[in-house]
Amino acid sequence: DGRMVRGDARQRVLHFTFDDGPRPETTGPLLDHLDAAGVHATFFVVARQLGGSGARRERNVAMVRDTLRRGHQVGFHGLDHSAFSGLTGPQLDHQFRAGEAAFVRALGQRPYLVRPPYGRRNVDSDRVVVARHYTQVMWGITAADTSQTTARGVVEAFRSALRRREDGPRARGGVVLLHDTKPWVIEAFPALVAEVRARNCALLARGPSEELWDIAPDLTPFFEARRAGDHASLMTRNGGYAPAVQAARQTVLRAETVRHCAER
Repeated sequence: DGRMVRGDARQRVLHFTFDDGPRPETTGPLLDHLDAAGVHATFFVVARQLGGSGARRERNVAMVRDTLRRGHQVGFHGLDHSAFSGLTGPQLDHQFRAGEAAFVRALGQRPYLVRPPYGRRNVDSDRVVVARHYTQVMWGITAADTSQTTARGVVEAFRSALRRREDGPRARGGVVLLHDTKPWVIEAFPALVAEVRARNCALLARGPSEELWDIAPDLTPFFEARRAGDHASLMTRNGGYAPAVQAARQTVLRAETVRHCAER
């Protein structure tokens, strides 16, 4: 309802997000990798991919339906990937109205998550987001997959990002920005999950009080609902999971990590 997720968290928690799809040639294999890893993600879809007619449109619609069927979330990434901050009021209105119509025709419902293309937003686009009751989702961690063009480069960039955040005093975790249209991202993804699990083995060895990296199945730890009558604050806080939920998840994660590290 008009909130904006900034994409950071004080806890060591990650959530993977993928922009610019669908592209059946790459999104399909990525969904298989996510299934194999037991990870749920959020996909921000360019709405024009769901419009028009013909075989390509049908494949795209089928891919987004399969994404939902497998338990992932789907959000809006603009009608045609135009930067929101560069659009006039009427152009912004068209982006959202036409984009929502494409979603409704393809999936039977409009989205309520939005990510501005390129992350470019301004006061005018924020007003549209609020008026149309979206939650705007930014990010805190990238794997530089628009500048890196190899799986190895993506893995190294992701490893560096986690290393910088691991002992960060304020923001340890974050929403991870990736693109499901890049073949090198699809190739790299199993290694990204393996990197998280390897770091947890190292953290486990530090002692029982060390917080492990948690891969969240949705945006819950990054989202803060509005209180009744609260329309002043746009940004959500980066508190992460509630303490009791965090403790329960860490207990399960620690047991899984012990088993995983013993099998390595």
